[in-house]
Amino acid sequence: MKVGDLVKPSLNWSFSVQEGESLEDAYGVGVIIDFYYDDVSGFDYFHVAWKHQAEWWMQDELQLVSETSESW
Repeated sequence: MKVGDLVKPSLNWSFSVQEGESLEDAYGVGVIIDFYYDDVSGFDYFHVAWKHQAEWWMQDELQLVSETSESW
């Protein structure tokens, strides 16, 4: 995954959303706007712009929807 790619929340990631609302309804599709590698923990973090806000997510919490051909 890289900046510019479209992602959605991973279906195996459990997150509490409002009753009757799915993760896809709550978040939809987001675009990765930044990337951070934490050399202490060794984890990759992606700053994702969702329809309602931007948040930092770990790679295993995201599912790739569409890959950009651009290299940022």
